[in-house]
Amino acid sequence: MKKLFLLIIAIMATTSAFAGFGWQAEFTNVQDDNLKGNVIAVLYSRYEYKENFGEPTPGMLERMYATFYDEKGRSFLNRDLYSNGSSYTEAISTLFDYTSDASGITVHRPQITCRTDGKDIDNYRPMILALDNSFEQRMVSNTKCSDYLTIDYKYDNNKVLTTYTMISNGKIAAKLVAKPTANGAYEYTIYKASGDATEKGVRTYKNGKLIRVEKPNKMLMHSIDMESFPMGTYSYTTGGKLQQYCQIREINTDGWGTGNTPGRKFVYNKQGDEIQWIDGHWGWGKDKGKMLWLEPRVVYTDYKYDDKGNWISRIDTKSSRKYIEIREIIYCNSKEELQQKAAALRQSAGELVKSKQQ
Repeated sequence: MKKLFLLIIAIMATTSAFAGFGWQAEFTNVQDDNLKGNVIAVLYSRYEYKENFGEPTPGMLERMYATFYDEKGRSFLNRDLYSNGSSYTEAISTLFDYTSDASGITVHRPQITCRTDGKDIDNYRPMILALDNSFEQRMVSNTKCSDYLTIDYKYDNNKVLTTYTMISNGKIAAKLVAKPTANGAYEYTIYKASGDATEKGVRTYKNGKLIRVEKPNKMLMHSIDMESFPMGTYSYTTGGKLQQYCQIREINTDGWGTGNTPGRKFVYNKQGDEIQWIDGHWGWGKDKGKMLWLEPRVVYTDYKYDDKGNWISRIDTKSSRKYIEIREIIYCNSKEELQQKAAALRQSAGELVKSKQQ
């Protein structure tokens, strides 16, 4: 799972940051990653952008991680390799489990993380996509597994998240509680480990999707991995992707609107992948109180796709530095095969990880 609090600081780097968590029940990781077909694993690699005779060429590898999916499209295993700029320095394996209610919605999700570093870290690379426990076998021989977290979810009849409880090593680390008021509005409070409230406000939902966040209580944003969103209004594509975000206007003592990115529109190509952002800002003078939209900014280019319609390479142009991103995707021939292989990998990796749990 992606770290949510990092995504709420600057209006979320990608639309996947907004998908699912507390907005609509069981917006799965496969949907989040816009994957089609019976995908069991994806290896993502991010490289510095270079050119060779004018052609884009991958430079230094900065990040590599693999995500494994079950037959319901949920990620159950993540394997990460991190670089310090010249060599790998850390390998991480995180195993997720799920318990669902009668309707199939996840209500309980424990996870265990193993991590190690050392000079032999490159030896993990050939194993990162293996549909066996060789990656974890090498890891647990060198380390203990910890960072044990459990997240419990409760939804109401409208499939709106009303309670989110994060438990770390047997103690509550964070909690969200939301209570319905009227017309799709829910008053919510986020608590930290001490039991003190760090954020209060109102979320409004329509058809199970978040469309507005208000925070009348000017409390500090929490600094833990928790389900929170910036103030504003939200709209979606018919496929459920975030289409537009507009921050609710706040006025400071100088009369200017606050917020780093008051608004953002997301533009997708016909495959449903991001290609542009259109940022907005609050106007002044005769345009005071209006959201003014800038020219579109290209964020991803040069998409290349496989025969299933999933992207396998693209160029990231969001910042002053370009990056080349590559995905290697492993498919199963059927849902049944996916279910069998995912269950076998979950069991074999899980037994190793749990045997080394501190």
